[in-house]
Amino acid sequence: MKDMENNKFIIFLLCFSLISSNSFSFAFASIYESKILPVPYYEQESDWGCAEACVKMALYYLGANSPYSTFNPDLSSLNMKKGIGTVMYNTPLPFWERGFRLVFQNRPLTLLNLKDNVDQGWLTIIMIWFNQYKVAQHSVVVIGYNSTGFFIHDPWYSYRSHEAFRQTGPASYISKEELAFLWDCEYPYWGTVIIKNVFSTPPIYSCTISASGISKELPITMDVDSKTKHYMLARETVLQFEIGSAHTITVESPVKGEQNDTVRVEYKCDYNRFSTKSWGETTQNRFLYYEDVDYYLRINSSYSDPKGEGWYNEGEVASIYVEPSVSLNTSIMGLKLGNLGAFATFEKWSGNIESKNHEISVTVNQPMMMNAIWKEDHSKPNMIMFFISGVFSAIIASISLIIVRKYRSR
Repeated sequence: MKDMENNKFIIFLLCFSLISSNSFSFAFASIYESKILPVPYYEQESDWGCAEACVKMALYYLGANSPYSTFNPDLSSLNMKKGIGTVMYNTPLPFWERGFRLVFQNRPLTLLNLKDNVDQGWLTIIMIWFNQYKVAQHSVVVIGYNSTGFFIHDPWYSYRSHEAFRQTGPASYISKEELAFLWDCEYPYWGTVIIKNVFSTPPIYSCTISASGISKELPITMDVDSKTKHYMLARETVLQFEIGSAHTITVESPVKGEQNDTVRVEYKCDYNRFSTKSWGETTQNRFLYYEDVDYYLRINSSYSDPKGEGWYNEGEVASIYVEPSVSLNTSIMGLKLGNLGAFATFEKWSGNIESKNHEISVTVNQPMMMNAIWKEDHSKPNMIMFFISGVFSAIIASISLIIVRKYRSR
């Protein structure tokens, strides 16, 4: 009996040891699978300063005081202002200003890319929704991963993490599913990836593509030394490349972004469809892309040959014109008699603008339609036709009378 109890106790100890060993092994495996980069953490200094805090963390991690780069706390190029918040397209600027090379800028990435970047020792600054309500966007730094999710330096105040409905602060864990959900924001799955401690010689030449007023991402093509690269432009994008002498860079934008019957959109570069720039000993060049919206002015007129119909830039002044009066041709029973004095007089314009002047100027700020209203005057040809018909009737009557008299004389 006693031996049986001892055996039960031994079996219990073995089972407990086995369970404990498995639990420990599982926990150890989870820790072992995790990889976290030693990135210093800095909390954002204002509610709208998340991007600035992320850039600061990345710069200190990269060792911004190393050769070819001198770190200073001035991050004014981020243009972080109250009411503006996170601006993803500006995050590369402090890095290339200090000589760091960027692998991607504002390009779609995947969760696997984030993991690979950590394995390379590279940092990725990404923009996500602040919480599941998808009202505001927020910048964070991806610093590590494990088998189920990622670790991020979230600059949002830890004591206010309840506002994000998730963990915030240093090395905050976020599952793959939640990150994929929050990362699908205004510019889905975009990120700025910076290579750790890489400085280039000869110096990095850069081109900043600025876009003002565009309503959607704009695909552009840049040719650098006969090598074509494709980018997606949204607001502002920094493009970098290494060159040792002067090169010619051609940037081409699509002629038309969209078009229908009344509105068309053209994307232009430096106010030209095509822009070619050459430079050598400069470190920054800027091209301006803007969205040129045109509206169609349509003119409907039964008479005259109206002038002024066509496409106009938004805000452009159009001059529209019709003749004050036009002559009309007269026909009877399909027989064209030509101009017998009938005419049509212009009365007024109707449509988007009303006016009694036959020549007016209008500012085109929307698709427009103008209708010319005419008044016809057939009084003169009617009198002529009455006279002709009277003469014709008299002739017929005379002929009829002659025939009757001849018949009676027999």
